[in-house]
Amino acid sequence: MKVIETNAHVWTESEAHSLNIKSVKRIEDLYSNTAIALRRLPYLEIISDRFVRKLASSFRGLANDFAVVTVEMITSERLDEVIPSLSNTSLTGIFRLDPQGGLGMMCLDQKLVYLFVDMLLGGRHASLNAIDENRGYTSIERNLIERVFKVMFADFSEVFDVDKPVEFVFERLEVNTRFAMIDKPTASVFHIKVKVELEDRSGFFDIVLPFGTIEHVFANIIPYQLLEQDPFWQKTLLSELEETSFTLEVVLDQTDKFLSDVMSWKKGSEITLLKSPESLVTISCEGKSMFTAKIGHRGPRIAVSIEEIIP
Repeated sequence: MKVIETNAHVWTESEAHSLNIKSVKRIEDLYSNTAIALRRLPYLEIISDRFVRKLASSFRGLANDFAVVTVEMITSERLDEVIPSLSNTSLTGIFRLDPQGGLGMMCLDQKLVYLFVDMLLGGRHASLNAIDENRGYTSIERNLIERVFKVMFADFSEVFDVDKPVEFVFERLEVNTRFAMIDKPTASVFHIKVKVELEDRSGFFDIVLPFGTIEHVFANIIPYQLLEQDPFWQKTLLSELEETSFTLEVVLDQTDKFLSDVMSWKKGSEITLLKSPESLVTISCEGKSMFTAKIGHRGPRIAVSIEEIIP
């Protein structure tokens, strides 16, 4: 039996070999998790952007007030690094991914909890100075926040629901983040921090998604073959294109004039166009001709009627 001696300990050859295998395994796990994070972050950024836009609309309906929801950060961390960073005075909603399985959580900080409680109870401009950080939440407050969580989980489910049904189901409410263990402590998770502004008050909530949970979802919407079409990206691209704004230009006529004539123009000067009411004009976008159209009017405004598409 061969013995290997180090400054701290004396190892047998079999022990050293076992330790070496474990070290390699840890490096492989770290590389694998990093690869997953790099591969998934772009998708998660798009989904997070869609989620906060939808959530802003839901919060407006819930609180009857204008809401601004923005993503502050998206990181990849270990669960035992994220949990201590969350406030002990927050309320945490645990959700379950159905039917694929896996857990995740959303954590509302104390300011956001009381903001929603005040809004749902009809209060406005309540003073944050009156909040007792050491006071526990009442059953009424927990029930109100559970209602908020169910709205958030429903919106979160909808932005993931692309190809197959995805549902994040409310599992339970935790008043202490230390008990919100949704995976093993060393598990890698995505950590998303979101800011919510209602009236002149604001607060934050955190989304924690273990890699294992999110992989179940992405397996439905992300192709692993390079030549395979991606329905998620197709739907996202189409929805973004539908909301894209652009400028159309209509040129009624073009004519050549001497500079002396142009310099003599003043208010009330008439410019004779060679177009007749039956003449066609061109509609263009960014210099590219798109349509031909006839000039008309609708009420007091000039209008054009598209005749044909220019290929």
